[in-house]
Amino acid sequence: MEGSFSNNTELDDFFDFEDKADATNITSNVNYCHKTTEVIFWILNSLIGAIILLGNSFTCVVFLSSKRLRQSYMNVFLISLACLDVLMAIGVVPFYAVFCSRGCRYPLGNYCWLFRATKDCVLLASTLNICAIAYDRYLAVIHPLHYGAKMTNRRVTAILGGVWLLPVAVAAIRSAWHHTKSGENLRFANKLYDIVLTFLFVLLSIIVSLFVNTKIMIAVKTHKERERNRRHLGRANDEELTRLRKGTRACIFVVFVYIACWLPRIVYNLSYVIKPPGLANPLFLKIAFFFLYLQSSANPFIYSFYRSEFRVAALRLIRWRSRRRIDPVLQLHSTNFLSTT
Repeated sequence: MEGSFSNNTELDDFFDFEDKADATNITSNVNYCHKTTEVIFWILNSLIGAIILLGNSFTCVVFLSSKRLRQSYMNVFLISLACLDVLMAIGVVPFYAVFCSRGCRYPLGNYCWLFRATKDCVLLASTLNICAIAYDRYLAVIHPLHYGAKMTNRRVTAILGGVWLLPVAVAAIRSAWHHTKSGENLRFANKLYDIVLTFLFVLLSIIVSLFVNTKIMIAVKTHKERERNRRHLGRANDEELTRLRKGTRACIFVVFVYIACWLPRIVYNLSYVIKPPGLANPLFLKIAFFFLYLQSSANPFIYSFYRSEFRVAALRLIRWRSRRRIDPVLQLHSTNFLSTT
């Protein structure tokens, strides 16, 4: 027993991913408390949280209000990602970012196990959603003739079910440990959980997404060059291929922005393995999480820039709302005018 405990402690120290106070309730976090830094990140996180909430809520409304956009499976996955980003703004940014990211101690810090479970659910679901988008675009571009047969309503439902339910099951493991383990055992279990979550789910998903999206970009470029040499194709087919390329590029850009924003967090976790001096510190952790939040705020701007269909649907929705506000005013003015004459 004594030798086993010693081995666990040595491995735990080697993979030191979180603050030791998470499991042992030691007040060492106070040593990391810097009020000015906290205030700066409160402001930054508040701004980015508002942008995430407003931008992705509007994205969901635009996609759901357009029948044409809803008919695409690619857009269904994008709606799912936007909903996850909304959950990020509501459940992660205001709580985990403020009370649990290795800074000053707060009364709500006692509920960090719940905030951490929410964070794990959202981040893992976003990672799986990115993989689902890459899979959808892979079939549409690499195997277009088989896309309709393979990407059916039943398969899309199953993929989305896995995207949303698997993270809940994974996050429940850490929550269960919080209530059944204590002290060094809890700390070691948390570190093992972080290692598996980061290296198996996140890092592996990023590597697969990079490989798949590189193949997609090569295929898109090949299709574009091939179409230039085909003069007999009709205009309608050209427009369809152009729309496919632009939609695919938007999804590829979403994936690469996601990967780029995850890099600081991965570097932070890896830094505990190789332990470079001064890198794995609370400030770098806050910056790493800020980049994750930044990724959630970027997606609506990507859709607006790359997808003309989304811009048209958004402008149509804005004009429709404006007309609904203006029409009652005009009607009231015309009624008043008729009554006075």
